[in-house]
Amino acid sequence: MKALSKNIAGRDSRKIPANRLLRRFHDLLEYLDDILVEIDREGRVLYITPNVEKFLGYKSEEIVGKLPTEFMPPEEAAERYSLFLELASSGQKLTFMEMTYLHKEGRRFRVEANAAPYFGSKGQLLGYIGVVRDITGRKRMEEELRANQRDLNHAQAVAHTGSWRLNVRQNKLLWSNETHRIFGIPEGTHMDYETFLSAVHPEDREHVDRCWKAALDGVPYDIEHRIIVGGTFKWVRERAELELDPEGVLLGGFGTVQDITDRKQMEEALRESEEKFRSAFDKGAVPMAITGLDSRIVLANSAFSRMLGYSESELAGMSFYEFTHPDDIQANLAGLAPVMTGGQDSFRMEKRYIRKDGRVVWVDMSTASARGSNGEPLYIVTHAQDITDRKEAEEKLRRSESLYRRMALRLEQVREEERAALARELHDEMGQLLAGLRIDLSWLRKRLPKENKELIEKADAMQEYLLPLIKKVRRLYTELRPALLDEVGLIAAIEAHLHDFHQRTGIIARLETHLRHTSLGNPGENQKARRRV
Repeated sequence: MKALSKNIAGRDSRKIPANRLLRRFHDLLEYLDDILVEIDREGRVLYITPNVEKFLGYKSEEIVGKLPTEFMPPEEAAERYSLFLELASSGQKLTFMEMTYLHKEGRRFRVEANAAPYFGSKGQLLGYIGVVRDITGRKRMEEELRANQRDLNHAQAVAHTGSWRLNVRQNKLLWSNETHRIFGIPEGTHMDYETFLSAVHPEDREHVDRCWKAALDGVPYDIEHRIIVGGTFKWVRERAELELDPEGVLLGGFGTVQDITDRKQMEEALRESEEKFRSAFDKGAVPMAITGLDSRIVLANSAFSRMLGYSESELAGMSFYEFTHPDDIQANLAGLAPVMTGGQDSFRMEKRYIRKDGRVVWVDMSTASARGSNGEPLYIVTHAQDITDRKEAEEKLRRSESLYRRMALRLEQVREEERAALARELHDEMGQLLAGLRIDLSWLRKRLPKENKELIEKADAMQEYLLPLIKKVRRLYTELRPALLDEVGLIAAIEAHLHDFHQRTGIIARLETHLRHTSLGNPGENQKARRRV
């Protein structure tokens, strides 16, 4: 549709007045989804395709002679008309302008308009020819995506985990809402690496900077440190994946930051005296358990018991792996092994527990070894934060994103099917009808009396008139769906298109490609390639 409007506003409008050319295609354009409109330099409608009634509820003759702004909400009409006059005063194009129109019944819908000016022989602006497209559905999908983003922000808030994105070239650090909340920095504040570093606790700043620089050399960035928030401090865990160019120069990165203040406070409590530890252990709201080096539970608190549905006495002596999900056991064993042997102090992972009633519980599990005076591990302290709600929210988000992708793909498929159907109708009905009409005229011409020169001249003129119209219909059919795509493949179709372009314009165009055998015979696998062509 856009290609057709450009063709009308450009090369062909120099041969045939635009309004006559539009009316010539009246019967064809009424089947299209987009609205084709011609307006004069004052903005009044000279012509509009009949399919406007499907969108506005008004017949085309009810609109001709009026300003498009007469069908807009009053609060928008004056602004849009003023903008049009400003563009028209300098003969500028109108591109991707979004507007609101009112249906005859009063409901609103959003459209996107593109229009090109056309000029008289002396360069004076005569008017505009444009295409108006209903984008109400697209706007609805955009709102759904914004709602999806709100859900993501809510999920991050539930999980106390934010995200960030770094653009090195622009020296910009983009934070999610939850990251701003964790750091206590208002949303909208300009962020860069220096601003982030200034929020790090002074005692941890050098360590964080050193780890970041090491990450630029390929060392994984997964650290825990303190930040200053409102006169106090929090503990956060940060992880990052950096993006480097082939020469190893940093382009940007993506990462997460999790508020682990509660966990750090628990770990600190574990380092206190046995009495304080036991009190905090028994009364703590976070599920906790102490196990021997054989992974059997020595002691579990009431929160841990409630989380799994077992009594504290039932848990005593049970192996952690009796209620660990089978799919998580190997990763759990591998991660815990160096803690149990003394190679590292702690280990953390997200895993699944199976409750006594069979339900699955997702937890953020953290373990730390308690060592004796000789430095050897004596037992393992584990606390497990229930993150089932967060995991369900993430799964819902993934399903939602998958649904949006399928919807977008289906939209493209429907659009391609409609173009193909219209092309077939042009070829099978309109094209054959015009060709048959030309044959009939030729038959009639041969049978006219030679002495009736007026009838003979009229028949010849009608034949000459039909020939360019047939060519126009064929060209429109080809632009909607080039048959060469299915018959000879993509490369040959492009080469044929370039040859036709050269014949029409005199401009030499060559195709350079390494592909020589590209078939578009399978509509399911080659949909994207067809749309690009």
